[in-house]
Amino acid sequence: MPLRSLHARLALTLVALFVVIGIALVMLTRFSAARYHQELTQQLNAPIAGYVAAEAPLIVHGNVNLAAMRSIADRAMVINPTVEVYLLDTGGRILGHSLGEGTLRKTRVPLGPIRDYLAGDHDLPLRNSDPRHAGRRKIFTAAEVTSDNGLEGYVYAVLGGQKYDQLAATIGISDAMRLSTLAIVACIAFGLASALLIFRRISNRIRSLTACCGLD
Repeated sequence: MPLRSLHARLALTLVALFVVIGIALVMLTRFSAARYHQELTQQLNAPIAGYVAAEAPLIVHGNVNLAAMRSIADRAMVINPTVEVYLLDTGGRILGHSLGEGTLRKTRVPLGPIRDYLAGDHDLPLRNSDPRHAGRRKIFTAAEVTSDNGLEGYVYAVLGGQKYDQLAATIGISDAMRLSTLAIVACIAFGLASALLIFRRISNRIRSLTACCGLD
């Protein structure tokens, strides 16, 4: 194989390698940033469900106090408009919420992630079903609802509800993420240019040596 053809192929391979590395770094950065944001959000908003559960008896002897639940949930959602609060029974069935009729796509929430969250022995972020979206999982906070009879149900608060989705769709990629992506692209471009320059100098020396030896 002629040296020129070999050098061209090696250069193209180097370019392809840097492009793949760049794409992988951008995707990893975005994934890590999103995961960090979710973990931080879940930790900061952890008291919300406990606040709702402690403000008033929400379930007593199986009787649901929907008026109190909706009033407290509305107050919590005023403080944090992206939170959506639900009251569940011990089987995960949704007993009440303050989001309006006809807004839910699910009538039950899986209890496994809720129990894991309350146990506190799992790494955050933990995600669970969003009752307003059939196939979507979101971070949440939860608290037990208890009475003299023991466990009566759960307060389940989705962090980043429909209002959050609407706002995120409007804003798109944040300035910080855009700046990080540009920085990665710039570093990859500089590294690629430097590597190609070094490769070119080495190739020229090899070509000169082969020409002197009559091997080209």
